[in-house]
Amino acid sequence: MVDTTETCDDFLPEALRFRSPAPLVDIGANLTHESFARDLDAVLARAGRPMSPA
Repeated sequence: MVDTTETCDDFLPEALRFRSPAPLVDIGANLTHESFARDLDAVLARAGRPMSPA
């Protein structure tokens, strides 16, 4: 039977594992692309705020 207690990054050395102290949200965009340069600061500021209820 498969051990379901393992996480997907258990194969990485401890030094390369990352455990965020807060929940992370993947916004699905590569913010390093030049097309985001104009409003990158505003996007990052919004990303740092708590999400409003839906």
